[in-house]
Amino acid sequence: MTDARDVGRLVPFVDCSPDELERVRTLSRRIAAAAGERLIVAGEPGRALLVVLAGAVRVRNDVGLDHDLGPGDVVGELSMLGGEPHTADVTAATACELLAIDAAAVPALLDIPAVADRLRAIGRAPLAAPDSTAPDSQVPDAQQAPTAGYGLPAPGVYSYATTGGEQISLAGARHTYPDVTHAVLRHTGGCGWSIEHHVLEEHVDIRDRCSAADAVSVVAEGREVEFFGQRDGLLYRCDPPARTLWDAPSNTVETGTCVTEDGASDAHLRGAMVGYETLHVGGAAVETAHVHIEFEMTGDSKGTSTVDIWLHPRSGLIVREERVVDTHARAVWGDVRYQEQATFHLLSLTPQT
Repeated sequence: MTDARDVGRLVPFVDCSPDELERVRTLSRRIAAAAGERLIVAGEPGRALLVVLAGAVRVRNDVGLDHDLGPGDVVGELSMLGGEPHTADVTAATACELLAIDAAAVPALLDIPAVADRLRAIGRAPLAAPDSTAPDSQVPDAQQAPTAGYGLPAPGVYSYATTGGEQISLAGARHTYPDVTHAVLRHTGGCGWSIEHHVLEEHVDIRDRCSAADAVSVVAEGREVEFFGQRDGLLYRCDPPARTLWDAPSNTVETGTCVTEDGASDAHLRGAMVGYETLHVGGAAVETAHVHIEFEMTGDSKGTSTVDIWLHPRSGLIVREERVVDTHARAVWGDVRYQEQATFHLLSLTPQT
């Protein structure tokens, strides 16, 4: 890579400062591979961490893993982080270009906190549903629910095709969202999982969920937004958790109330099961549960949020989201109106791990 700004568009490095991006650039090299060329061999020690820049690579092992990864996806990081041999073969599915960080340079890479946090959070996260007794060598189906109840989505970094933006009623301030955004999913213990969607450096959506026997429920929901170098945000907690995915016929309605930690604002939600619909993710047909949710905010923050989400029917992972937000609040920038209109569509069911 000749431009640190290009490095900053890659998922492991999106949180880096300009100086950190320059350091990543000096630690990495750009390589090309012909279709069919073997890049990683299962059982061999790790030699490099690879990030796909163009084209596609195929990841396979002897227990059923077989999928393609494309631009922005990462391979080889588990071996680099854990010091263990590779667990899968990786070949170039097409002619491709990759960013390579050799094993000798990885310790210096992990000295960059923003990169270490991204890679280690993914590398540490469990790959099984709650209470799974699968042996370490087994690769479970990340999107399949246990025999009773809902499963947890696989941890890792998910990428979404994105449109739209946000604005506040002050000096014409506006953010236009990039074409692709990234969300980091972690397991938090028991039925719990959280997802931080880094829409922009200045905007992070925060969601805590619980995948239990009867439903996937909202435990907390919030966001942090930055304008003029000042960051503000709210986090609503739902007690009891509000169901967002459950086995029910179309038009079944669920309601709930979530409150900010300081008790100054409430969000009253009404969710309706629209029905099951087929969407396409990475060229594959995926069945989804379409849920329509309306939020009415009262208190210090007032307004509405209308969200249509298409969820993986056994895990609650967001496959597609369309949302419109219109609120008034006293924030660090003053008494402002905040508006957002955006769509997010999942690019692959397989997270970067």
